[in-house]
Amino acid sequence: MRHISLMFYNFDSVKVFLRFIYSTWLRLAKQRQSIAITLFCAIFLSVGLAPSISLASPRAKSTHTKALELLLLQADMAASGYKLKAGVTTASTYIAALEKVVGPLCMPYFFRNYSFSGNPTDPECLNYLKALLELDPDNPVGVCIQHGLSSPECSQANQTTLNIFYEFRNDPFRPMPTFASDIEANFKIAKERGKKARSDSYNNLISNQKKIAAEKDPQKRAQLEKHVGLYLKRLMRAHCEPTHLSFETTIQRRSMEHYLNTKDP
Repeated sequence: MRHISLMFYNFDSVKVFLRFIYSTWLRLAKQRQSIAITLFCAIFLSVGLAPSISLASPRAKSTHTKALELLLLQADMAASGYKLKAGVTTASTYIAALEKVVGPLCMPYFFRNYSFSGNPTDPECLNYLKALLELDPDNPVGVCIQHGLSSPECSQANQTTLNIFYEFRNDPFRPMPTFASDIEANFKIAKERGKKARSDSYNNLISNQKKIAAEKDPQKRAQLEKHVGLYLKRLMRAHCEPTHLSFETTIQRRSMEHYLNTKDP
């Protein structure tokens, strides 16, 4: 609400002042300056009798920590991604974000006694918990928060949870990065010199290994070991071709059939 308070003046003083204004206006009216004095009166009254307004108090600051605010933002972004393109990947991202949010939202005092009896009542918690269980009805995090950490439902949900496996594959769409100039030079040398370049590296490697075995001075041994590492790198660059790998989680199908009919591109 806006609270309006008026400024009150002594009535006699106001009456005297108004008489002065009126008489002055009559005198100046003949000189065609009534408009100026009228504006003066309006300005005075607006300053003297204008209401003093106190604005409404600002919205109460959020009690969330900065970390929780970040998690909530990530969950909302994941929700937008899932709504834009519902599929395995976006659903997995959304579920993971919801799991991180419902814990601190629904169990803010969990670390006091490391227990939670379930049945949360916080509206914001229930909103995210509902989204999690609608997307993944058997999700252990959601089930345990809904029924309690010591409930049979929580125990059963954790027993039936499947492990998340990672699947590696070549990524043909990612371009090769630009390596250091010495690596590119080594490939060119290997192509130009062929077997001779590789055999030289082999011979130098074997020679240094023999020197290391015979050398008793620790400092000289350390220097020879550096040379061995250098020759090994050259051989690896000549014989090995870098390949990019990407990994993705293999999403379990046990409770996600309702959105698996769509596939990510």
